[in-house]
Amino acid sequence: MAESESTRPRGRSAGLREEPRLSPFSSTYEEARENFLHAAENSGFRQLRFRVPHEDSAELFVDFALLRRDPRKVLISISGVHGIEGYAGSAVQASLLGEDPSAEGPTLLFVHGVNPYGMKFYRR
Repeated sequence: MAESESTRPRGRSAGLREEPRLSPFSSTYEEARENFLHAAENSGFRQLRFRVPHEDSAELFVDFALLRRDPRKVLISISGVHGIEGYAGSAVQASLLGEDPSAEGPTLLFVHGVNPYGMKFYRR
């Protein structure tokens, strides 16, 4: 993984789009990633991304969203291990990120698109 970028949580007032989505499901890797990132940012999660080098000009990333709470309990959600299946996992993650998290509960870590090549090019 070639490059990383960290962002601070910005919360719901960051000026991102707020229009409701009819479905959390996406048709493209870019749309799934955008939905995940917007949901994470709107919910105040800290974000980290790793760029995955690829010979094409495709921009491929593994994205992380973290909400620190109880450090003794951690819930980890991973999507996109088998590439094409990442669209279903991405929809679940974006929906969960869209929920208003309580102040209590486990630390939440979402890993989006572990196999971004497979997601983008509809491969396993």
